[in-house]
Amino acid sequence: MLLSRIAFTIKGQEPYITNRCGGLPPIPDRGITNRDREGLCGERLGIVQNIPGLPGGLRTPPFGVEEFLPTEVGQSFDMGGRAILKWLVPDTETAVTLNAHGRSRRQDSTLGEAIGTGSDGTDFGGGTTTGYIPREIRSEFQDLGRDFDALARNLSQQRPLDKRPFEGDYSRVGQTRLDAYGGYVKVESTLGDIEIKSTTSADYYDRWRSSDNDFTPDVLFESFVNDKAWQFVQDLRVTGTLEDFPLEWEAGALYVQEDLYSRTTQAIEVPAIVRFVRTYTQGTQAAGAYANFTLDLLESFKLQAGARYNWERKEFDIQQDGPNPIPESCDETRTWAAPTGAVSLTYDVTEEIDVFWKYSRGFKSGHFNANNTDCTAASPENIDAFEIGMNATGWAQRIRMSAALFNYAYQDYQVFVFQDEFANPPSLVIRNADNARVFGADADMTVQPLIGFVPEWFENLSVTLRAGWLETRFLRFTQLQPRIQDNRPIELVEDNSGNPLINSPRFKVSGTLTWEFILDGVGSITPRYDFTWSDDSFFDPAEGRGSLNGNGIRGNPKFRTGQPAYILHNVRVTYTTPEGNISMAGWCRNVTDTRYKTAAFDVSAFSKVTINFVGEPRSCGGEVKLTW
Repeated sequence: MLLSRIAFTIKGQEPYITNRCGGLPPIPDRGITNRDREGLCGERLGIVQNIPGLPGGLRTPPFGVEEFLPTEVGQSFDMGGRAILKWLVPDTETAVTLNAHGRSRRQDSTLGEAIGTGSDGTDFGGGTTTGYIPREIRSEFQDLGRDFDALARNLSQQRPLDKRPFEGDYSRVGQTRLDAYGGYVKVESTLGDIEIKSTTSADYYDRWRSSDNDFTPDVLFESFVNDKAWQFVQDLRVTGTLEDFPLEWEAGALYVQEDLYSRTTQAIEVPAIVRFVRTYTQGTQAAGAYANFTLDLLESFKLQAGARYNWERKEFDIQQDGPNPIPESCDETRTWAAPTGAVSLTYDVTEEIDVFWKYSRGFKSGHFNANNTDCTAASPENIDAFEIGMNATGWAQRIRMSAALFNYAYQDYQVFVFQDEFANPPSLVIRNADNARVFGADADMTVQPLIGFVPEWFENLSVTLRAGWLETRFLRFTQLQPRIQDNRPIELVEDNSGNPLINSPRFKVSGTLTWEFILDGVGSITPRYDFTWSDDSFFDPAEGRGSLNGNGIRGNPKFRTGQPAYILHNVRVTYTTPEGNISMAGWCRNVTDTRYKTAAFDVSAFSKVTINFVGEPRSCGGEVKLTW
């Protein structure tokens, strides 16, 4: 018997961002004189130098934003598909599955909002290194009587962002192109009481990005990136059950091989016109062997335990060609290895309630940072995790709920941070915090209150609530920050010990309400509403306060690189035919058009600016799903 499944999806999104630098005529046709210092959309023009014998002097670049850029941006098109064939081998208990999948995505590269921090990096809403201030911020500053404190509060806490977060002045509207494809072969067979499963997979991707990373009309730090990688994975596992003993066991081994290539061309025009190319390759080999078992004890207890040995080796080679006459480079190989494991005990209090306790030891291998050519590597991360919880059902299965308390203790916690240095453009790197701790709780509950009490055609009301509580802290986390003080380079010690972890809101609540109405001979209509409320979030280890300036002063106010608490509402209505093979849906996301940031980072040391990634505005659309 041969089984098959073929699926594909096509998705598109219309532009939702306005580029005020779009559609400009060619530079010679703009009527710009040598005395002008600002272009048509706020960019800084070159400085006029008086050259003897040259009328009008000489203007150094940049000369202005590129002509005929798109005005409406944010468009995307995404399509993907997969095909699965499963062969049930005759007269055996063996199945062979073949999978092939692929995806192609074309989209405008991500754009957001730049907010300057002034000449000393503390005036939130001030100018960038080039003096650029978005026109809406400049206007609001005047309306507030030139009060920087009031402006900063509006931009970071009250609103946040400026009054027009989906309008900007962008000198580059780049594209992101991603093509990915791969497949796997899975063989499953049974030999007596033993089940054998082998999975062999291979995947490849190729991505190209042209990005206006600084979100301004000037070239502070723009990049062109091409990266591609392939991965091979082989997993072999064997499971079985002891015939005369209530024990289930599993053993296996895993091998992974990856090769990554990345080439970045970085363009900078301020404080000097620089272009350099950084290329790196990384080859990874990883292997692991593991064993797990489940043992039923005294009918009401279940013991589960497992262990795994992990080994990983990375070969890293990086080279930078730029202003220096001799290319900078390094080549290094590191190997990491560690055992991990977990043990849990579950007790069935009743048929509807069980409680559990669990301990696990985790490990994450080291990581090479590609922000410079000294082959710096973050140390491996380790975690000891404890958890207790319960699962329960009640009211004849109409209520299902679960809850857990947990405590995570990290050693050499790997922190994703944006580097902000006066001599290097910003980049995302991993640094180690000596110790970090997370403890908290989460719970969810689903209620279907109408089942059995009303006619079947409208009994399918379902309400789900989820809640989480987190207390996070860097117990010890210091780092050196290169800065300029009195025109000389220094290194400041930044101590973030005691601050919360990045992007870890203390409280989070979400909920979903769906109600399926089954109409005889017509099909079904299902309205759905969901919401998500998130507490204050910080996008840097400094509790959302941004970078230190050269005098060791941190910018104000709070949420300079954070997001105050906010809530999102979504609605959806789906119609499905009686046969279930056709469904159509209409939806609206972010119904109240809430303005919020999804990430932010401060690079005041390099270019006196904070970069803000903005959550999508209210959007509505439709979907059609066909099954045959």
